[in-house]
Amino acid sequence: MPDCYRSPMPERRRGRPPHPDLLTPAERRVLEELRKGGTNAEIAVRMGIGPETVKTHVSNMLAKLDLEDRRQLAAWREDAPRRRWLLAPFLLRPLVAVGVVAGVAAVIVVALLLLVLVGGEEQPSASSPRPGGDAEATAPPQGVATASPHDPAVSVSTGYAHTCALYQSGAVRCWGWDIAGETEAPSGTFKSVSVGGWHTCALRASGEIACWGGNYSGEADAPDGRYRSVSAGTAYTCALAESGEVSCWGRSPAGDTSPPPGTFIAVDAGDGLACAIRESGELLCWGDNQYGQTDAPAGSYRSVDAGNVHACAVAESGDAVCWGWNRQGESTPPSGSFRSVGVGSGYSCALRMSGEVVCWGGANFIRSMTDAPAGAHRHVSVGPSGACAVSDSGVVRCWPDTAEALPGKYISLDAGPILDVDSDFVCGLEESGAVSCMAPHAVVPPPGRYRGVSVGSVGRKFSCAIRESGEVGCWGERVDYGQTRAPPGTYQAVTAGPYHVCALAASGGVVCWGSEHYYGRTDAPPGSYRLVDAGGYHTCALAEQGAVVCWGKNEHGQADAPPGTHTSVSAGAEHSCAVHESGAVVCWGLNEDGQLGEPRTSLPASEGERQGFHQCEAGSKGEVVCRALDSEGQSGAPGNRYVAVSAGLRHTCALRESGVLDCWGGEAAGYQPWDPEALAGPFRAVTTSHRITCAVRESGEAVCWAAWGPGLTATLTTGGP
Repeated sequence: MPDCYRSPMPERRRGRPPHPDLLTPAERRVLEELRKGGTNAEIAVRMGIGPETVKTHVSNMLAKLDLEDRRQLAAWREDAPRRRWLLAPFLLRPLVAVGVVAGVAAVIVVALLLLVLVGGEEQPSASSPRPGGDAEATAPPQGVATASPHDPAVSVSTGYAHTCALYQSGAVRCWGWDIAGETEAPSGTFKSVSVGGWHTCALRASGEIACWGGNYSGEADAPDGRYRSVSAGTAYTCALAESGEVSCWGRSPAGDTSPPPGTFIAVDAGDGLACAIRESGELLCWGDNQYGQTDAPAGSYRSVDAGNVHACAVAESGDAVCWGWNRQGESTPPSGSFRSVGVGSGYSCALRMSGEVVCWGGANFIRSMTDAPAGAHRHVSVGPSGACAVSDSGVVRCWPDTAEALPGKYISLDAGPILDVDSDFVCGLEESGAVSCMAPHAVVPPPGRYRGVSVGSVGRKFSCAIRESGEVGCWGERVDYGQTRAPPGTYQAVTAGPYHVCALAASGGVVCWGSEHYYGRTDAPPGSYRLVDAGGYHTCALAEQGAVVCWGKNEHGQADAPPGTHTSVSAGAEHSCAVHESGAVVCWGLNEDGQLGEPRTSLPASEGERQGFHQCEAGSKGEVVCRALDSEGQSGAPGNRYVAVSAGLRHTCALRESGVLDCWGGEAAGYQPWDPEALAGPFRAVTTSHRITCAVRESGEAVCWAAWGPGLTATLTTGGP
């Protein structure tokens, strides 16, 4: 057993002594929240306690004050004689009955007069909503869970790469990266939701647990029975049974799935440790204790959040208390009174009693990690690389702006950089002209309207964009070669590589800056161009007459552009591709993973349809020429000409006139070549990188695929805030 509960604890009397006041402090806090409105679940979320605890407090107060319902409890005041509340219903019932009869009679008379005066006018339908926003008229039927724009969020849970929200209707909606279906929430109504590593669990209205997504260690095998709460950890899950006992399932080498015996009022499963609160308020933690993260301090607590190497809790006094790893100040909370607290990777956040969200730590991270949104909130959830909160109005807000989702409508995307192995960095130009990015700890672009954007490097954290005025704006950190020092002037486009940046001037010339010492990648040749693209260590541009010109590193022939007239060009890591005027894609350079295309002289129509809808042939100078196929197997058919191409690290994707994507090369491409339905589109833009592929649908929505390991491909599910 972990040290935190191995030694005998001082014996406590069962329950707590009677409080000297009429209502206990905990009951008064529940009463204050009850007067603000909301169900037990909503009050529980705002206070950071369980719904059953709220229900118990409300029942106790009703019994103490001799009140009949929650409405009377909300209207009760300390100085109001309780006897009056007891007698009022009986004394007033006759008067109320008389008043009701008189009122109904008056309404009937008025209605008859109106019918006489306006008879013949069309009356509004009984099913149409009444003026003034009748909640009952627009509320969904009982038991039907539909997350709509008019369905405010109640709580939110965020994990490593996906987020889920619970809405007032009881619906759960998820967004972010999806590897094993963790964002595919089932139908039905729920009371709470919890996001784990690659799985998600939620508590149904009936008290049963539903889990979905990855089930690599049995973490999604929820047991039968009825529960008060559920908490999804990294590869395991814990739940609090109606009896108060904690049950855990899944696998964890740190012993997270072996909870202590006894009854509890709350449990939280983290990454390497788990914590639970006894009915007495005592806090116990178990699991990995390398940094003292299971050494919970003594005291009485009402909520807890377990992370990886540190944990935090809210004491009965309202203070936030943290312990464990504190290298970046993540375990040094500010003073004040809080409702709940959450821990991330190197930082923590908490919800003040006022509804304000405050974060601390993150000394080695981008400041935006702790830049919580202003305003009043009802719930906050913290993940390893981002946090989300629900405002009092029911709106979900996530920060930094690089949360794992790309909601909105886009014109173009850029998925660089192609040399960063751990890169999942995507920036997009929205239809509104704004630039938004998605990546862990990425630098948030400055506000404004832009005409294009290009990602530089995650490792060096910089990007560049063309403002509406034509000026180049670059932002980022750790830029050792002056990549963000754009020269003055007006430009048509900008493209960023890991160490250098090039821009297409209004005059048609190409200007490059950044690293000047390797391969001459900033030595743009003179001439007039209409397109430029920066690769890993080389750059390619399309001349006005359609010729492709490349410069920089040429170890594998990636700068040896073939002759001919082309309409588009893309520079990858160590290969390049262009779209020929005939509609074929031509690629040259390194071909160790088939990123140039697998040369095939013939391919049956059925085989082409099933495997990739394209065929490639070797050219005369070592380049590979790829053509799309139609249903009959012939190349160059209308609608099957390529209009765009994107060269990544070990794979290539090309976009047809019809909007279908064809991809070939290494399986680290972040797509499923054996699943053509995923690439069917129609799409209007495509971008590739080290292990990620993104495309813009005709509707403007962004979709991405990423390879996170052998046979492990994720899809970005949009629909976030």
